[in-house]
Amino acid sequence: MRLMKIVDWPLDDLDCLIILAIGETGNRGGGIHKMVIRLSKSLGIKIDPEAYELGYSETVAERLHSRSHIGFFIKVGDKYQLTERGKALYYKLLGQLREKNRVDVIEMLRRHP
Repeated sequence: MRLMKIVDWPLDDLDCLIILAIGETGNRGGGIHKMVIRLSKSLGIKIDPEAYELGYSETVAERLHSRSHIGFFIKVGDKYQLTERGKALYYKLLGQLREKNRVDVIEMLRRHP
């Protein structure tokens, strides 16, 4: 399943999973890894194989570090938070999930701390 059906931003599916995992209230690094893994399984998006075994992904860690400069999220202390630009994308992704009737994924995100 491809998340972004529009190319407003130069991001791929992993970037979108990270933005969904950070969420509107922010998230700590370890929580992001776990949520990205859960989302990837639910949406059928493959990420690095060791992530599923370890519950941690070096690819996600590298992406968090390398993408933090493009303005979708920032790190404040030990927590990542979406910027206004990131929140706009987050809500756009939620809209796409609603259009695809992925209530299960939306509920997973809603319950996410």
